[in-house]
Amino acid sequence: MSEIKQRDANYSQFISEMNLVLQENDVANGHSQRDLLNNLFKLEREWKTVILMNEHGAIVYEKFMNFILADKSDGGKENKLSIRPYFRERQDTFSDKMFPILKEAEEKIAKEPNASKLKISKKLHKFRVNYLFMRWAMDNYRGPNKRKLNTLLEKVSDIRKLLCENNLPLACNRVALFKKQVPSAHLQYMDFIQDASKGLIEAIDKFVPPYKTVFRTTAIGRMTLNMSEDLSSTLVKLPPKDRRILYRARKAKQKNDDISGKDLTAFVNESFSETTAADIEMIEAAANQVESMSAPISSSSGDSFGTVGDSLADQSDMGEDIENAEINNKLLVQLGKLKIIEKKVLLMKSGEIYGILKED
Repeated sequence: MSEIKQRDANYSQFISEMNLVLQENDVANGHSQRDLLNNLFKLEREWKTVILMNEHGAIVYEKFMNFILADKSDGGKENKLSIRPYFRERQDTFSDKMFPILKEAEEKIAKEPNASKLKISKKLHKFRVNYLFMRWAMDNYRGPNKRKLNTLLEKVSDIRKLLCENNLPLACNRVALFKKQVPSAHLQYMDFIQDASKGLIEAIDKFVPPYKTVFRTTAIGRMTLNMSEDLSSTLVKLPPKDRRILYRARKAKQKNDDISGKDLTAFVNESFSETTAADIEMIEAAANQVESMSAPISSSSGDSFGTVGDSLADQSDMGEDIENAEINNKLLVQLGKLKIIEKKVLLMKSGEIYGILKED
């Protein structure tokens, strides 16, 4: 059996074993997973109750609001979206209830830069927190009951890890299915495993109670989204929606190399109804405008000069040569200032000095 066939056989065996583990996990841990998540929600509520027993907890919330409003990662503007990973809430809750609170705080800052935002930040107390918020808060909390709060945080962390372990077979299963759909992907198997694992953790931190069978659906959705975005990633930064459109267009072309025009647009419109052919063309052009490092460089006569990557490496080597030449010139100037007897002593000890001053 050839090496490639052996590798494919090993891969198929591995996937079969993962599917078996996944089925066993369903039977053995299906109910306990519900218990684990419900216990996780209970511990998070208890932690929030404890931290808000005194004014120090309210101060932490105010610090957190300042932390979010100071986020400049979105093109130099306040990025309200950066609050989302820290709360166990649905998207519409962020849009309809939490973002207006941040906007109110921004307006207050604009009028009174040094004014307290404690009253406004108290409006965040009613929302569900998760492990990420708890960990951030404990780094900034200076009040009583810190030992109890840390104990609750450790219990949440333990359940979180156990949920990850129980659902890793699901992550492997989704990666196997995704790889089958995109066999020519430029990413490696472990790249997809990393994407799926990240999606699993996000699902654990973001799943909104009450527990239903949709937890698995939530986890699968997060995993698939991460894998598709990574697969569609480019050196040119595209907005999330454009990356998904790009992934959809590439998926169509993987199924049919000749698809284009109206057929390609129709396929993309199944998920993004308002996307036009011009939109797809513009997104693909933006994604493809960065030349691959393995792209060959040829002259007008057809002679090959290696790849783009080789060219960049050559330029790096050239820079080192110039730098070394400058050092040697400076050394020669200093050696020229030595007396003859000093030069002879140096030559007697080393025979030569960096290949510059040699014995005749």
